[in-house]
Amino acid sequence: MTVNDSSPPAELPFSATDLAASTGESFAEAPEGPTATRFCNRCGNVRDPESAECPICDRNAAAVSAANEQYHTDVRSIRSSLWLYFALLTLSAVFIVWQMTTGDEGSLVTELVSSSAVSVVVLGWCAPSLGMIFNLLKTRFHLAWILVAICAAIPTYLLASSVVDFLVYLGVERLDYLATFSNDGFGFSLAVVLICLQPAIFEELAFRGIIQGSLGRVLGNREALIVSALMFGILHLSIPSLPHLLVLGLILGWLRQRTNSLLPGMALHFTHNFLVILSEKAGGLLPW
Repeated sequence: MTVNDSSPPAELPFSATDLAASTGESFAEAPEGPTATRFCNRCGNVRDPESAECPICDRNAAAVSAANEQYHTDVRSIRSSLWLYFALLTLSAVFIVWQMTTGDEGSLVTELVSSSAVSVVVLGWCAPSLGMIFNLLKTRFHLAWILVAICAAIPTYLLASSVVDFLVYLGVERLDYLATFSNDGFGFSLAVVLICLQPAIFEELAFRGIIQGSLGRVLGNREALIVSALMFGILHLSIPSLPHLLVLGLILGWLRQRTNSLLPGMALHFTHNFLVILSEKAGGLLPW
């Protein structure tokens, strides 16, 4: 028996394309030689035969890596701002409990210790974020915003005074801010420092600087404004004061967003508190 060498070979049951699909690797028929076209096994795009990596995949990998790094940075920032808030909330609760249990209400020593503790905590948290805080303090804005902030303190003061007067009408005892300083022989100037200047600086650094800034990168400006204002109101641990503190926090946060600066908010915060103690010194609501 003889074999016919000219008979055609049997066809394979699969093609080169089927083989590529089954193995998960790119496959392309290309002319032999150093100029053969090569494809990336991951994205399927043509790559340089002399390059070991695909430039498109490299760019995608770099973008993913940058996004992951930004995500972890934002998470760390949010976590740090929340720890700051709970630290301030704990201080506020500790001093309120101390005053209630010891009867040491209206003590200048307690006021000094409380203000100093808040200042130290805020400064400690601002240290890793000095660049951001410095930018919020040096940003240029139209000086008319300072006038807007000072004028905005008038309605916030009137709202707060109306709430306090209503509570007094219901039988709640009115809080006397200046008694602490007059009883210990200190003048009005120290009250301005501890009641007006210190909160205006350090509460704005904490809430409109660190907390609102951190929340804004993740939640967005509107949500960060509302959440930081709520946190600001709750910090004072006074349910009757929550409505007007929320309004004050919203205006302060809005000023921070519009000017990208902390200075107008500090001006409003200082003026609001100053009007409160000035009206107390004058014996009632200031006449406007």
